[in-house]
Amino acid sequence: MARLESYGFTVVEGYGLTETSPVVTFNPLDKRRPGSAGIPLKGVEISAPKKTGNAPPPEGEILIKGPMVFKGYLNMPDETAKTFTTDGWFRSGDLGYLDEDGYLFITGRSKEVIVLSSGKKVYPDDVEQAYAAIPLIKELCVYASERDTVGAVIVPNMDYARQMRIATVESAIKWELNKIATELPPYMRIKDFTLAAEPLPRTRLGKIKRFLVKAIVSSTAAAPEGDIALADIQVSDTYTAAVISTIKELMKLKRPVTTNETLELDLGIDSLTRLELQSALEERLKVRFPAGFGLDIYTVKELVDGVRAICEGGSAAANGDETQSGFKEMFNAAAPDADELKGVGLNNTFTARLFTRSVLWIIRQYLRRFNRGRLIGIENLPAPPYLISPNHTSYLDAFVVAALLPWEVFSKLYFQGAEDIFRDTPVREFVARLGHVIPIDPNVNLEKAMSMSAYLLRQGLSLCIFPEGARSVDGTLQEFKKGVGILSKECGVPVVPVRIDGAYEAMPRGAFWPKPAAITMRLGKPILPGDGTYQSISEEIKAAIAAMGN
Repeated sequence: MARLESYGFTVVEGYGLTETSPVVTFNPLDKRRPGSAGIPLKGVEISAPKKTGNAPPPEGEILIKGPMVFKGYLNMPDETAKTFTTDGWFRSGDLGYLDEDGYLFITGRSKEVIVLSSGKKVYPDDVEQAYAAIPLIKELCVYASERDTVGAVIVPNMDYARQMRIATVESAIKWELNKIATELPPYMRIKDFTLAAEPLPRTRLGKIKRFLVKAIVSSTAAAPEGDIALADIQVSDTYTAAVISTIKELMKLKRPVTTNETLELDLGIDSLTRLELQSALEERLKVRFPAGFGLDIYTVKELVDGVRAICEGGSAAANGDETQSGFKEMFNAAAPDADELKGVGLNNTFTARLFTRSVLWIIRQYLRRFNRGRLIGIENLPAPPYLISPNHTSYLDAFVVAALLPWEVFSKLYFQGAEDIFRDTPVREFVARLGHVIPIDPNVNLEKAMSMSAYLLRQGLSLCIFPEGARSVDGTLQEFKKGVGILSKECGVPVVPVRIDGAYEAMPRGAFWPKPAAITMRLGKPILPGDGTYQSISEEIKAAIAAMGN
């Protein structure tokens, strides 16, 4: 409203319902109040909680009386009785309050309010408005999830994703949701979300049919029963058959897969699963796809077309049957070039190592003095190479790992870090070199970063990966990605689960400076990859970290 007014428009808001014929409040032209539905019209009585002074706005149902209010629903006496109070007030179903000057403010619908077990009331409109600023979200509807938290069905803006070359929409949306969450009270934060490919159901007036939202969540979660053979699917050529068959095997789908389905929204294929899919296709077709393959691919059809173009166009490196393909080929490729190795701090000069050691000593003293930083379980570290996998709740986590571990350990330890933090400026790249950071972006260089990680492990060095990918909003463990499982299994190295306690209390999301909370880092016993799947290895690590907190 304020923006339209600044452009010279006069905006006048009112309020009413079909049952009130229909307007009962309106803003006077010469006394408009932004955000208000106005004051009652002549002959209208409004009953609602009164806001006084600087007290927080109260909440309550808006009741209406007057000659414009209907007499009842035709041939529906029970519904009519529910709609009126015993003394004749019409129950609007809307929540709001009156200010000291009698202006009405609408805060939500009573039927739509989410009441959590804690007693906190969540107004969907407020939550949706807070998250609607994310450009990657086209539509959004929140609901009460089964975990007694706020859930959401989100329709992504795929045009924006293509424009920004975002290959993994779910991860990007989760990152944006977490950023917004730091500005909201904990009970208003979206904890669960489901991506939907189709527009949300709406009324003729454009309002979301909220009662249908949970059905969308249920239909997305439910897997169709019954195995359907590949022969039952209409496939047009060898490449279509190969892609569909590979997707079904990888995702363990017992249903048909069509070429118009999206890889992520319909099939649940995230950035690491894309890499796994590419690896499986390389093994099946005995080819090696070029770097960057798949960044602009969103549907099964686009993947089929891309595979066909690569295989028939001669731009893929052909592999003989005896040649390794997939992850083994990817991880055993030629060594990264000298500039790439220099960028992650391999073979730093003596001066650079001395400077890094001095900085880490200062950080260690700070952590010990102000955060009572403790390291427990150092005896659990095996001989390198190995993977370290900590939980992730704070920007302090990487500093805690680097500073509390002995220098002899850090000197052979490398970290995967978000590329947007460690690239684009000389200062950031300098920090990456000193801190042994491998910049990683799931939308652009995931394969390259994973190959670099595997190369370092092959050289007898170790790697620190935060499997959650991003800091937790509330300090609890999030979903663990399978990247640590892939590297552990394919490179044959153990994983040391690490639990960091206190970093969230010292510096949670949104905090600018750490507080003096006690921080402890515990190293668990190494976990061997064994015969587990990539995801089962990651889940075993998560379970070990969770158990370390008991």
